[in-house]
Amino acid sequence: MKVVVLEAPGRVRIEERPIPEPGEGQALVRVSTGGMCGTDLASYRGSNPLVAYPIVPGHELCGEVVDVRGDGPFSPGDRVVVDPVRSCGSCRPCRLGRPNCCEDIRVMGVHRDGGWAEYIIVDINRLFHAPEGVPPEVAALCEPYAIGAYANQRGEVREGESVVVIGAGTIGLAALQVAKARGARVLSVDVVPRKLELARRMG
Repeated sequence: MKVVVLEAPGRVRIEERPIPEPGEGQALVRVSTGGMCGTDLASYRGSNPLVAYPIVPGHELCGEVVDVRGDGPFSPGDRVVVDPVRSCGSCRPCRLGRPNCCEDIRVMGVHRDGGWAEYIIVDINRLFHAPEGVPPEVAALCEPYAIGAYANQRGEVREGESVVVIGAGTIGLAALQVAKARGARVLSVDVVPRKLELARRMG
């Protein structure tokens, strides 16, 4: 299979690797779409201090289950999206329900190989069924969209409230759309005119 490898800042190569075998509790997923996040750009530019080179980038993913080992709701042929965060489950942040702040966090494309490959191995508990009728290039955005949705949940955004979203990148636009869907009045703030124009078009 073909894999994108970021060897070092500014150095990318395409590599041939064998298709991996899933272990117990894992699935082999054929990647159909892999998005490019700001994290991936920062890794390429050398401005992400957390990245472990060489690395396979990519954590915004949609694909199809090819093989699955273990009990779970997934079967070959299922369209899936991926939660790219692997947390320990036992540190204080994890126990408080904040696995994104895990003391031993491992994010695809940053600390461990990501999804810019034809096939990837994913823990079953990091998979979710992709919604029917949603194109793969849209479904791949579920990870940043979930962050915007979670910001609204944590902020307890309600109908009629005024909400300021600082930043009109992918996550900021997701937060804007969810806040609007909750009935809030939304003000988007950014220094990039084209991002503000996109925010205007989105509501």
